[in-house]
Order: sequence, then structure tokens, then C-alpha cells
Amino acid sequence: MSDLLRYRQIHLDFHTSEQLTNIGGEFDVLEDVLPLYDVAVSLRPPGAVAGVRCAPQGETLPYTEEDGRLSFTAPRVEGHQMVEIGLA
Repeated sequence: MSDLLRYRQIHLDFHTSEQLTNIGGEFDVLEDVLPLYDVAVSLRPPGAVAGVRCAPQGETLPYTEEDGRLSFTAPRVEGHQMVEIGLA
């Protein structure tokens, strides 16, 4: 089985922005990176799950499967966090 069929990736994104006007009338956008902690994720995977990990960090995440749903918690999302789901 090719790697494209064995893995799925999800992207968790969280960004805040505020639009400010300077004296010249031009707009500046100020982005703050505010981390989110313990983000619960639940989804219906396309098959049996072999493992879940944060990418590219490689941190393995505990997960549960119940009634066809995969559930796990991303410990921290600081702007963006990719999670890789390995399929059996």
C-alpha cells in the first residue's frame, strides 16, 4: 500500500488578527499567536487506525476508537499543528 493510502493528515489552525489604520490611511494587520491547549478532535477515519502523532514533531498521541469515530487531544496548537493519522 502506498504512503498516500496509509496516512491521513489534518491541519489545526488558529490565528487572530486585528486591522489597524495608521495616520496615512493605510491598513496594517497585526497578528497575535495565541496558543490553544488540549484541543479535542473527533472524526470518522476512512479505515482502522494504526496510530496518531503530531507532525513534524513525531510526538505520539493517545487515541480511542468508538462507534467508528477516532478521538484524540492535540496538546498544543500555536498557530498551526499538523496531525498524522496512520491507517492499518
